[in-house]
Amino acid sequence: RDIMEAVDTTQKTEGIQTSKQEPSNLKLTLLGVDPRLDRKKFQKILTDHRISFEKTKKLWDLDFGVIWFKTEEEKEKHTDELLLNAKSWGLGDQVAISTKKDGQETDEYKRGRKEIEDRKKERRNPKKQKVPEDIRDRVTPYWRKPYEEQLVEKEQAVNAFFKKAYHSVRGQIKEPLAWIEDRQSLCPLKPILPSPVTQSYRNKVSFTAGKTKEGQVMIGFTEGSLRDDITTVCDPTGTNIMHPTASKLYPHLLRVVQESTLPVYARETHIGFWRIIDLRTFESGQSCALFQVDPKDVPQDQLDAELNRIKTICSQQEGFNSVYYQFNSAVSDASCSSPIHLLSGSEYIIEELLGLKFEVSPTSFFQTNTKATEVLYNLVKEQVMATAGKETLLLDLCCGTGTIGLSMAKDVAEVIGIEMTPSAVEDAKRNAALNNISNATFYCGKAEEVLEKILIKTSGRKCVAVLDPPRAGMHPSVIRAVRECESISEIVYVSCNYKLGLATNLTDLCKSASKRVPGPSFAPEVGYCVDMFPNTDQVEVIVRFKRTEKQKKK
Repeated sequence: RDIMEAVDTTQKTEGIQTSKQEPSNLKLTLLGVDPRLDRKKFQKILTDHRISFEKTKKLWDLDFGVIWFKTEEEKEKHTDELLLNAKSWGLGDQVAISTKKDGQETDEYKRGRKEIEDRKKERRNPKKQKVPEDIRDRVTPYWRKPYEEQLVEKEQAVNAFFKKAYHSVRGQIKEPLAWIEDRQSLCPLKPILPSPVTQSYRNKVSFTAGKTKEGQVMIGFTEGSLRDDITTVCDPTGTNIMHPTASKLYPHLLRVVQESTLPVYARETHIGFWRIIDLRTFESGQSCALFQVDPKDVPQDQLDAELNRIKTICSQQEGFNSVYYQFNSAVSDASCSSPIHLLSGSEYIIEELLGLKFEVSPTSFFQTNTKATEVLYNLVKEQVMATAGKETLLLDLCCGTGTIGLSMAKDVAEVIGIEMTPSAVEDAKRNAALNNISNATFYCGKAEEVLEKILIKTSGRKCVAVLDPPRAGMHPSVIRAVRECESISEIVYVSCNYKLGLATNLTDLCKSASKRVPGPSFAPEVGYCVDMFPNTDQVEVIVRFKRTEKQKKK
């Protein structure tokens, strides 16, 4: 379900009348809001964090919420604050802003209400929960399709998105720019680039500790979601996405859990010790295992014994270069920010990419398909260098461990990388030294704040920015900072979730200048897609943008 936004429809809620005549410019619709929040809980979060609002709308079981503000100043003031803190406040993990118009919203809202009614009927007449007959249908839903057919389908989906996005962006541009007038789509889309490998390509897999349908202790992939009351875990070895090294190491990880006297974590009761095991296996032959466990109610001597047992079993098996553990007593597996602790082996493992070596720590982001990553980064380099030269300053925003910027360092004058995760920044600095690269500098902090500090470095220079954000896209304040930094003449935007991340940022990149997004806008020049995730519906999308001038239409 992809519900984009709620709308103004006439409705009385606790004495408040909501009508179609409400000013739409005072309304903010948040996507990706936790469906379990109803209007009262939604309002409580806003009130607790001093968000001033006129009224709200949030229906339980729908993943969006609507806020009406009293003034445009209040809306502008709170928008960035909401997006920046949405996850920590409990609004949702990937909250974004909708750009749909009121007419489109009405249809989406009606469909959403119908879905709620359908679910209520289903709960009154519960159906047997559906567990896939083959786990590949859940993990790699395209596995039954020939690879060429997968590529065609993905390219068609991106093409359809570009056409839809064009009409959405067009409505936000006031001045008659030539680029928007001359097209029927966002920009030309080049043929999709395939992955060099389609099987056993993932260099990172996360195994959930749990039990099979038969009650056997297992680490593997979940067969459904907790929301559907499916908590069973199945053997992952038949999925054909695990790296060959991971398949060899998996039985030893399974042994660690199955031979333990401590229970696996039950997500229904939040009780148990073994939670998640992350396994990274690189093309370099090096690997790292990270055990996430819940130490709650476990005596210290027993806890020490279990950690020593992990160390002993992994040390006996050739292939484990690093073994870490992490404590997590929170409800969620993903939101854990606890420190990690080295049990045995080296602090980092090394992957080789485009002739460079990269040290990667357990929690730092690194692309999961190494061979396809080389295709992606070569394409990004090609787009950066389309107009850049040796004098160019490359800004690598959301740089992670520095892979994109460092892979292009020899072709530009200077690389500046910006990243919010401290461990990733340290990785990037080490990687620059490891590869004898002296023209790359990395900063830890918010991109918008770092950009402001380094403006003097960009003044009068040819600057190209690479934006490679998480799934939810760039924070609006980063887009604002990029637009205000007029030295940036071009952007190469890399999106791992174009329907969310790219869709969220497109309007702010391309729309006419305003108080919220000042500075000359950008126009999309050309688009590409790279298949980083064979046998799934996911695809990486790359768009090159060029800074516009106030050009009149032809």
